[in-house]
Amino acid sequence: MNCFTKLKHAILTSITVISVFYFIDLLFLKYSYMLKSEDPHLFRLTAALEEAAAARNANVPMIKLENPEATLREIVDSHREGSLHVDNNLLFYGYKLGLEEHYWDNKMIANVALDKTSRLNREQVDQDDPRLIEVVRDYWLHPPSSEPYDLMAPRLKDFSMGQSLFVDAILKRKVGGFFVECGALDGETRSNTLFFERERDWNGLLIEAGPGNYRQLLGKHRKAWMSPTCLGVDAYPSSMLFHKGRNRGRLLDSHEAFDWVSDQQMTLSVTTVQCFPLYTFLLALNRTHIDYLSLDVEGLELDVLQTIPFDQVTISVLTAEFKHGAAGKEGLLDFMEDKGYSIVGQITRSDGLANDLVFVRINDILFRA
Repeated sequence: MNCFTKLKHAILTSITVISVFYFIDLLFLKYSYMLKSEDPHLFRLTAALEEAAAARNANVPMIKLENPEATLREIVDSHREGSLHVDNNLLFYGYKLGLEEHYWDNKMIANVALDKTSRLNREQVDQDDPRLIEVVRDYWLHPPSSEPYDLMAPRLKDFSMGQSLFVDAILKRKVGGFFVECGALDGETRSNTLFFERERDWNGLLIEAGPGNYRQLLGKHRKAWMSPTCLGVDAYPSSMLFHKGRNRGRLLDSHEAFDWVSDQQMTLSVTTVQCFPLYTFLLALNRTHIDYLSLDVEGLELDVLQTIPFDQVTISVLTAEFKHGAAGKEGLLDFMEDKGYSIVGQITRSDGLANDLVFVRINDILFRA
């Protein structure tokens, strides 16, 4: 190999490395970049490299892109199939950047948390694996606040779009219950659980994957456990791409997810999130019963419910959004009826702020006449 060939090879290698760094920097900056395109779900990595030229440089590990011409949704497909050629650490690097400043106490804790979690992701451990439960308990649950509430509307009692009072009536104004709300937003706006926390002395778990929403959630000083994650659609932990859409954020787990973002006339805003099964969270909190589960995950409600071992977990009342799911209302109805639940109502609003089905556990004594 002559000197000219060696120099040419070195230049091409350098260009490839710089391009990879630029791509990582674009897709996983601390606050994520807006990926703008007339057809966002077909945004190609080569276009991302061009836009990334102006981005700040970041200290990132060397990552090999198997196919730099792949579209974002092709990456998602291969990730869901377990054949993603970009190392899993790439996803976690971006996630760490977005969380370490406001969630973990320092970078050392962040590194330990993400290293342990990433290992369990790769192994696809069972949702009741003791190692997974310990990691969730130690690193992914923020304790209830002891500070006074900091609410925009402190005199308001019911922040929901009708769900809270309906569920309260079903549960006969139960005091001291336990809730789980996934899609918690900022912890106040249209919250389905804040009523129970303040008026009925409940405890619970608030799950919110959107980084901006989660920062606001922490600032409300809710008296419940909080987690900057998502409920997984698999019975094992995973890191996933996520569209930040304020009150319409959702996992980018399929072609349909990208199409949905486009159909909603939103600009694709990509970040990465860590997902855990609901059952894992419950075991980490030493719970097997939920008095009220509020599920609003923009179309993946059925997928989340299918991960729950209903022979191990009981839920008295469940509200689930039905508008965006591929299986529709009938799919939710069929699944919940098969698990021993009966629909008792539907909450809808003409402005689209509520599209929920309300289910109760048939054998639950709280619903006996």
